Parts: sequence; C-alpha cells; structure tokens
Amino acid sequence: MHMQNIYKDNFSELSPFLNSSSFDHEQRVTKSLSSSDMIPKTFSSNIDNILLDIEMSARLGLSLFMVMQNMYIISRKPCFSSAFIIVMLNRCGRFSCLSL
Repeated sequence: MHMQNIYKDNFSELSPFLNSSSFDHEQRVTKSLSSSDMIPKTFSSNIDNILLDIEMSARLGLSLFMVMQNMYIISRKPCFSSAFIIVMLNRCGRFSCLSL
C-alpha cells in the first residue's frame, strides 16, 4: 500500500486534532504516556511532544511507539533517525534496497 493511500484512509480517523472529543481523548492518553519509563526522554513529561508523535504516527500509518522511538526534536522540529528513514524507503518498494 502506498503512503498516499495510508494517509487518505487513516488520517481522518486517527488525527488527534480532528474534533474536540478526539483531542480530549488524546490528551488523556498523553498524560498516561508522559509518566511512563518506556518512552524516550524527548517525550517524557512532555504532553506537547507526545501529541506531535500521535499526529505523525497517524499521518504515516505507523505504530505510535515505533515513531516515538525514532523521532527526535531538533531545533523545535521533528526529525527521524537515518536508520528509520532507510527502513521506510526500503519498505515502500519504490527504490532499490539501501543499507547503513
């Protein structure tokens, strides 16, 4: 499945910013996650960054935790690890396999 299709199919259902009830639900989820020891420090005790991660995972059609483990905030912008980008490019099927 192409990333465009994933975006169109899932984004409307998964975006935390779509309506107030969705946003309220995601805020409750982020409060729980922010106190977890299992998430990276970038997201620990930072509800805003967790909401950003929820948005990005919805757009990409990927697991919240997969995105969280590979996303970094640099100069107030979300960035992904190079290994994650290579895996995503290899999975899409449009390019020959890349390696680190």
